[in-house]
Amino acid sequence: MALPNQQTVDYPSFKLVIVGDGGTGKTTFVKRHLTGEFEKKYEPTIGVEVHPLDFFTNCGKIRFYCWDTAGQEKFGGLRDGYYIHGQCAIIMFDVTARLTYKNVPTWHRDLCRVCENIPIVLCGNKVDVKNRQVKAKQVTFHRKKNLQYYEISAKSNYNFEKPFLYLARKIAGDPNLHFVESPALAPPEVQIDLAAQQQHEAELAAAASQPLPDDDDDTFDCEDISVKAESPHLFGLETRTFINPCFHFSLSPLSVTVFTMALPNQQTVDYPSFKLVIVGDGGTGKTTFVKRHLTGEFEKKYEPTIGVEVHPLDFFTNCGKIRFYCWDTAGQEKFGGLRDGYYIHGQCAIIMFDVTARLTYKNVPTWHRDLCRVCENIPIVLCGNKVDVKNRQVKAKQVTFHRKKNLQYYEISAKSNYNFEKPFLYLARKLAGDPNLHFVESPALAPPEVQIDLAAQQQHEAELAAAASQPLPDDDDDTFE
Repeated sequence: MALPNQQTVDYPSFKLVIVGDGGTGKTTFVKRHLTGEFEKKYEPTIGVEVHPLDFFTNCGKIRFYCWDTAGQEKFGGLRDGYYIHGQCAIIMFDVTARLTYKNVPTWHRDLCRVCENIPIVLCGNKVDVKNRQVKAKQVTFHRKKNLQYYEISAKSNYNFEKPFLYLARKIAGDPNLHFVESPALAPPEVQIDLAAQQQHEAELAAAASQPLPDDDDDTFDCEDISVKAESPHLFGLETRTFINPCFHFSLSPLSVTVFTMALPNQQTVDYPSFKLVIVGDGGTGKTTFVKRHLTGEFEKKYEPTIGVEVHPLDFFTNCGKIRFYCWDTAGQEKFGGLRDGYYIHGQCAIIMFDVTARLTYKNVPTWHRDLCRVCENIPIVLCGNKVDVKNRQVKAKQVTFHRKKNLQYYEISAKSNYNFEKPFLYLARKLAGDPNLHFVESPALAPPEVQIDLAAQQQHEAELAAAASQPLPDDDDDTFE
């Protein structure tokens, strides 16, 4: 994931993947850092949530982009896409539920299949609970795989920063790095029994000097293992309602908690933010389009997106500041199996094709179908990119799909900045329900790489307008030879 790091923050940032069974406290652990509060209600993560966590060290500020992944088995097929380009990881289990520890080897195997040679911390959460089921002598997996192990409690703040500090030191290659400012946490929900915990950690240290068992199974009585009951949660979007917020007030807390990506909106920015999914064939210019907004520069070298890249883009409107979290998805077919997970809870979308490559337009109906299968009733813009190129292959009369599906269509050029803000402005107006909304500040863009032939483009758009008055063909194939 080309994290919004060097492009959006001027300090080091890293992709941290957090895995483990559902109900082990991964989300609570992250949100305790993010908001300072302890979330008492368990709501299973759908797909993935991404949260930025900042820490202040003696070497300067750093950021972890925490990819909090779903623990439920039904989301297993999506996870590899979330792991790609992970730079460090936390595997979490619940010391009150033996099965969650028994599954740690599986989480480790799947993680290491995608992310090689990254620092990993194993965390045993909920040590504030007195009736723990995973004892010191049973915690041996970290020794087998040379992982760091910490016992933590999100509820009591016990050992709360240690996993992040360890990872920061490993990534920085500096064992003396330390945090110089602690997060503003609410008071502990419970007070941990320090004497009991110290006794347990003494047993843990003593166990470390014992020979490792051949298999972690040796340390458990199998008949004692039971699955911890979880709240039922339907995976599907049939019950999802589309939120159409006005920019004059914040999104409701509910709208935040149901996002696939619990966007760093209300927790980290005090203005509305939306998940924008960008799809289209590889090479159509999706990443270049986003990064032109992000950095102002035009990227000349084509590097295919792997999985997904997430970038925050801010715009200033007459109603206030807004943010689009742009999920720039891979266009290559080999990543097709991962996409549905990226689309979940998208609030708006852009479908992009290349006007110099007919096949990219021919594939637009497929992108639209796949997107709408997951995201119902969201505003979508169709964009024909690279209109600065003179030898265009997709003519005005051939662009009819947007009319069939009632989509907004814009011809754009990331290279010449032509119609550059229009897709975002259209989506902002639709999301706000305000056709008079407008941007009050333009992005700081580098000069155009090329000057578009305005006369030729105006002629093409006149043809486009004329074509709009003609009857629609039965199939877009009819318009191509």
